[in-house]
Amino acid sequence: DVLPATIRNRPKMGFGVPVEHWLRGPWQAQVRDILLDGRFEQRGILAAGTVQRLLDEHQNGRHHQTRIWTLLTLEMWFRIWIDAREQTLHQQELPLEWWGNCAI
Repeated sequence: DVLPATIRNRPKMGFGVPVEHWLRGPWQAQVRDILLDGRFEQRGILAAGTVQRLLDEHQNGRHHQTRIWTLLTLEMWFRIWIDAREQTLHQQELPLEWWGNCAI
């Protein structure tokens, strides 16, 4: 066998996801765009200044990845399940002719 018995026979284990790295690197701009575009602040959950501070501190070495990830997933949930539903309800009120002239 390629793997030692201590590894083959150990209980299942989880594995880490590099969220901290992603939030400082490849996802940084997108996360800032999502959490600071105004919609999140309008929900009344946190002031934009607080979110900005969390993002800045994380970028400068503090470990806020869990808080930021939680806020990001909450905002995405709102956009998928609340905002989209409101948009769908609003769209249903519009005349059919209107839909032919718009790109969604």
